Amino acid sequence: MPSRISNLAGFTTSLSSTTDLSVGVITATSLSVSGNATLGDIQISSGIISAVSGVITYFGDASSLTGISAGSSITDDTSTDSSFYPLFTNSTSGIITSANVSSTKLTFNPSSATLNVGSGVTITGDGDISIAGTIYASDIVTPIKIITFSPADGATGVTTISAPSVEILFDREVGVGTTGFIRFKGGTGTIIETIGVANTSRFTFTNSNRTLKITPTNPFAKGTPGIANTITTIIDKTFLTESTFLGINTTGSNVTYSFTMATVVLGEAYEGGYFICYSGGVQWIVAPSSTQVSRNWYTMGDANTCAQIVSGCTGWFIPNLGQLLNPGYICRSYWDSYTPTLCYWSNSPNYPFAAWTVCFANGSNVCVPKDGGATARSFRCVTY
Repeated sequence: MPSRISNLAGFTTSLSSTTDLSVGVITATSLSVSGNATLGDIQISSGIISAVSGVITYFGDASSLTGISAGSSITDDTSTDSSFYPLFTNSTSGIITSANVSSTKLTFNPSSATLNVGSGVTITGDGDISIAGTIYASDIVTPIKIITFSPADGATGVTTISAPSVEILFDREVGVGTTGFIRFKGGTGTIIETIGVANTSRFTFTNSNRTLKITPTNPFAKGTPGIANTITTIIDKTFLTESTFLGINTTGSNVTYSFTMATVVLGEAYEGGYFICYSGGVQWIVAPSSTQVSRNWYTMGDANTCAQIVSGCTGWFIPNLGQLLNPGYICRSYWDSYTPTLCYWSNSPNYPFAAWTVCFANGSNVCVPKDGGATARSFRCVTY
């Protein structure tokens, strides 16, 4: 027959698995249930109820209960590639009597951080929201979006062309602002060129003013073996009239853009001549053999004119004696051709009426009268 314990206030009471309390009230400091005892109404003013196994069912107001665990554990899952169903309830306080899911209306994927609402709304952890239906609102501001870059963002092996340009396609019409700038930086972080809003010869708007085309003054240099030339394009947010444009590679903008030029090979036809040497951020170019001239020291600058006409590039010069020896003579194997029996002019004078040449037969320095005859070949340098 079931036992009845009416009041054990102030005592510690243990019930074995054979104790059956189907009715009654127990008032005790603590109650320890060692097995699957069936309990009636239990009232404990303070203390602990512990059970080895089984289920404790509480009838009444549970607002004062604390420290009750159902044995469930929580795991921080960010990798499982599967659909889970978020739980929701109709209660905002008090006792949760039920929890629900909606397997076809609300799902979450921990791996991709994607929340799907029905079949028409997808929210990703990257901040993208895709809505298949129609959005109704009185005041929505959508930020400007870049559709494509050319060359592509992160592109490698970009080759130098005669009229290089960078093109950016936006999702809407844009215009030039009253301030701001465009800036190109090279692989070493050096500034290649800065273009202001007034430099209209360096940029244009096409494609119904959706495409910004930027043409730098000079072609971007190729990288050299071991040193990549990564071009970073910086556009200040005030360069465009669009108020939601936050800039490219600027503080406050999450849009980055860069590409890496192809690597030049020694002896390659490059930058209007032939690539013979690179050192300290400088690439050395010798003019083609077709621009080589025989002149006296006073008129050897004709070689520069010939080189500019043939190559279409500017910045040609006759090297001084040190430059003609190194990299000129030292790197002569990378010239397209040279004449070993001739002496080549340097722009280094020796006496008032004489100047230094280098004999390409053996690399010796030869002093020649300025009004005498020798060969002139131009060089130019490209920074990277």
